[in-house]
Amino acid sequence: MAEALFNQLLVEKGLESQYEAQSAGVAASTGSPASIETRQLLLNKHEIDYTPFRSRQLNKYIMDECDYVFCLTRMHREAIITNAPEYREKVLLVGEFMGDEGTKDVADPFGLGAPAYEVVEGQLLTAVDNILSFVQDNGELQESLGTEL
Repeated sequence: MAEALFNQLLVEKGLESQYEAQSAGVAASTGSPASIETRQLLLNKHEIDYTPFRSRQLNKYIMDECDYVFCLTRMHREAIITNAPEYREKVLLVGEFMGDEGTKDVADPFGLGAPAYEVVEGQLLTAVDNILSFVQDNGELQESLGTEL
């Protein structure tokens, strides 16, 4: 969901040729589609068809290619840094970009129903605006990756 919302924001601002978000997970099963709740929310509220999405594992090749990795939870961030400490500076927490909520984790809504997905959507909508401002202030971004829901 974070990938789709960020990329939609880029299109709305005419920045899709300058930046790109791609999703990768620390424990994702490769090739799985987004949850039905994610697909329905994105289609119904944002007119984003997310059916082509397929999950993939975060790896060192991806880490080398991206400028930043935005993690949804502190546990994801720590797992990445533990396994690849050389990337510490580019691994950030989405919660750091959610305003007053500080470093709060973005909870995985899987299995909790549509209302939980709407809460996550609200958190991500706040975060993606702030992440884009951060990226624009801190240099070029080739790819922005987040552990996906």
